[in-house]
Amino acid sequence: MPNIEPSEVTGFKEGTLMNSSTDPAPSLEETALAAGPVDTGISIKHVPDTTETRKKICIVGASGKLGQYLIQHALNRGYEVVGVCREQSAVKLAHFGSRIRIITGPNDDSNVIRQAVAGCDAVLTVLVPFGMRQYALRTVQAVLAHAPPEARLIFSCGWHISRDGQDVYPLKFRAIVKVFGVLGRLTRFGDLNDQVQACNHVFASSARWTVVRGSDLEEGESQGVPVWSGHVGDAVLASNLTRRTDFALFMIEAIGNEALMRQAPAIVGRLSASALTHHTTLLGA
Repeated sequence: MPNIEPSEVTGFKEGTLMNSSTDPAPSLEETALAAGPVDTGISIKHVPDTTETRKKICIVGASGKLGQYLIQHALNRGYEVVGVCREQSAVKLAHFGSRIRIITGPNDDSNVIRQAVAGCDAVLTVLVPFGMRQYALRTVQAVLAHAPPEARLIFSCGWHISRDGQDVYPLKFRAIVKVFGVLGRLTRFGDLNDQVQACNHVFASSARWTVVRGSDLEEGESQGVPVWSGHVGDAVLASNLTRRTDFALFMIEAIGNEALMRQAPAIVGRLSASALTHHTTLLGA
């Protein structure tokens, strides 16, 4: 099923884990967000680097499951967080209290986005093809138009998005995408082509963007930063499963990683079978 919801890291390369073999991965306790409700009351906090100016980030689509994980990871790093969500969904963010600023309105409202992204170092957008009126495309257009020129722009989408046409999809995956696309249009729930057009708009931009392409998602304790490859079809991605909290973690970590600039990484869970098979030397004994 295509995903439609959808300490800085340095030096990771295509097809590798974000942590090198000489820099041990954080324990599950250090990276975990518990399963179940997104408001998990995590007690272990990331200690921000006091030598750097505190980052201000905007999360567009903050009230969904992925958006709430993004908020929690960002707060754990000491970031200042501005969240955008529809007015009727703001109650879902009540448990964050005064730790975040919430701006209510449609994600594709240019005035809402202009207000939300002002002064932000990064804008993380949960790119949802909601409805039949180019919601995703208009969201992208608003973010690209109003985000500060030097801001990192991180977008979420599913594997079905292809930047260069070099991705190789299994027959089952192609069939699911086709069925989902037809049902979405028939029910007017959403149009996957809207997300395709939105991502193509990002790809053509000169902004400092990264489009993170998520596999199938599941809830559960964090497994650490996911493995990624530049193209679907790489054996390391074969498991096609990532913890939702780790999808969010990858997006947060991408903010400070120049290696992902203008890239469209396809991700899979760090402890998935395919990742373990192809990256045992990086995971350690």
